Amino acid sequence: MVRGSDPWRSSFHEVYGVNSPINVTGADTHGMTHKQIIIESMRNNGLSDDEIMAKMSRFMSVFENHYQQSLDNGKIDLYPKIPELLDRLKEKGHLLGLVTGNTQKIAFMKLDKAGIGAYFKCGGFGDDSPDREKLVEKALERARDYSGSDISPHDIFLVGDTPKDISAAEKFGINTIAVATGIYTQKELKETGADYVLETLENVEHLLSIIESDVKREGKPQIEIGQRSTLV
Repeated sequence: MVRGSDPWRSSFHEVYGVNSPINVTGADTHGMTHKQIIIESMRNNGLSDDEIMAKMSRFMSVFENHYQQSLDNGKIDLYPKIPELLDRLKEKGHLLGLVTGNTQKIAFMKLDKAGIGAYFKCGGFGDDSPDREKLVEKALERARDYSGSDISPHDIFLVGDTPKDISAAEKFGINTIAVATGIYTQKELKETGADYVLETLENVEHLLSIIESDVKREGKPQIEIGQRSTLV
């Protein structure tokens, strides 16, 4: 969780001349990419797609600057046991990546502020595409490039806290672990068809057992692609 000022309102006003906070249909941004949020918020404030896209690059630059200021004046809260979990995964030789609607720069601003940015080596980010499925595809592509091997989606675990996270991963045949650390309950996440549903990530041994059991059965290396669910 980032605690600080509102970089969205400041950036909307500076770039588009719209003095508005995030304004998306249903008021639910969970699982949305930054580009989706920008496009929908500005559409709902009367801007055309041409007007929005003409200033998208400038908005991203301005937003990242405002976001950095927000982080400088705020803080990041990690879920309990996250540093221990990341340490254990690293010790076991697993490659960690990200699938996040945040831009790459903002994602690592957050992770570095929390002291965990160095664990993550690749990923798909909100500035790659407004489509979350494309982010999963891009993360898989970069994981293959980073590792130098043709990794199968079946050898990947994606951890997410929204239905959008799970559905995007399942399109590629990726193993999914839904965790009820966001606004969605375990019951709601079970309805997504996720392979595993956990209340939290605090039981490190249980999570590792899920991953390691598949490693032993298949005899293949695993990759865990983490999401915003590692941050509150």
